[in-house]
Amino acid sequence: MSIAILPGQRFPLGISVLILASVAALLILLPARDLPFVLAAIGGCAVVCLMIWKPSAWVIVFVLSLPYWLLTETDPELRFDEILVAAFYLLSVLVWFGKALVARQRIVHNEIDAGILLFFALGTLPNFFIALLNDVEPLRWIRTWSLLATMLLYFPLRDFLRTSRQRHWFLVGLLILALIAAAKTAYQYWLATQNIVYAYEVIASRVVINAFLFLGASVLTLIAALLLDRWSAKIPLFLAQTISTIALIVSFFRGFWIAFFFTALLLFWYLPKQRKWQLIALSSLAAIIAIAIFALFFKSYMDIALQMLEYRFASIGSGTQDISLQARLSETAVVLDLIGQNPLGGYGLGSTFTYYSPIHRYHQHTPYIHNTYLYLSFTFGIPLALVFVLTLLTAIRRGIQWSKRPISTETRIYLLGASLLLFGLMITALTFCILYQRDSLLMIATALLLLSWGLEQAGYRWTLRKPD
Repeated sequence: MSIAILPGQRFPLGISVLILASVAALLILLPARDLPFVLAAIGGCAVVCLMIWKPSAWVIVFVLSLPYWLLTETDPELRFDEILVAAFYLLSVLVWFGKALVARQRIVHNEIDAGILLFFALGTLPNFFIALLNDVEPLRWIRTWSLLATMLLYFPLRDFLRTSRQRHWFLVGLLILALIAAAKTAYQYWLATQNIVYAYEVIASRVVINAFLFLGASVLTLIAALLLDRWSAKIPLFLAQTISTIALIVSFFRGFWIAFFFTALLLFWYLPKQRKWQLIALSSLAAIIAIAIFALFFKSYMDIALQMLEYRFASIGSGTQDISLQARLSETAVVLDLIGQNPLGGYGLGSTFTYYSPIHRYHQHTPYIHNTYLYLSFTFGIPLALVFVLTLLTAIRRGIQWSKRPISTETRIYLLGASLLLFGLMITALTFCILYQRDSLLMIATALLLLSWGLEQAGYRWTLRKPD
């Protein structure tokens, strides 16, 4: 005998009664202080299961959860709401993989999928024991790994977003999120600059989250605006690109400026002559609009802001005289020495190290390494670091390679957007850890999605033989 859970889904009655009785007993016996967490866990499991049966509902809830996930900063202390959202993401990944394995569904579509799965397969359980051997608390490892595992949301999203309409609306949702984040950043920066007394406070007032989101929005909207022919699409995309780029400039992060510049340079090299002129024209117009916005909203501090922008640009070439670079060199020297002592397995997620910071003028004890490539080698060991880096390089190469074929404009935007977004992220990875930030992990997943969609629409079929 069985009961209907959802249309077309039936569950044995005996097991259903046993589960309900177990849950009821658990709720009765548990202390009152633990009740909200248990109810949240039960609700999370139920919601995830329902969403697996109804994928469109899962995607909607996922997109609606992103504003909270991206627009709030990580708290050193675990919060209940943070645990709830992280549990939703992690359960979604686990349930999807479980469902795919039971249904014998194809999981690996290309060599990039294989590389990502290989990285997680070899970098999860072994890394946990390595971390324990290096005195990392299990909870710290779980929290760090759970953040990294949000990259795997790429797989259920790839499976659920099958039609062009679904994919377009998903990307529109991400763009709206980026614009909301940009508006929030501009407003917070405007508030902070109202009481400026000294020039250095222009930089001190910057908002330091969502720079990766702005980079992704700037790159993808620029590519779409250039490749699409309809002005009804070009104009709103260009305006969105301008807003995202302004938000990126206001971050005052030189690494992101450099990444966007070289990404635009690579795009310029890729484009045909006519599109090159469009890129120059759009860039010039965007610069005029940006200056006008700064003059309108930050009129009192326009001269100071421009001087600070000039200073930040000039400091890029100041070499070892730049104190930020001195701090990075001090950090790098310590990390390289530690990697040399344990090059194969690393020290595990959550492992810390100590270095002298010239900026703060004291020794810092931290798990954060600004260079992603050093972070990978320190945390997972050089072999797994190479697996991850080579996977991203393969993705960039494959996207550019197939974007040059006779394909639709939509497919070309997907492939070129994925390649250039990953290219920009790999440049920022020299000065920021892209595996330690919420928005950077979302951008990696988005790039993998675009690449998968593009290769699928281009007719790419992965085999162990060399592709045509």
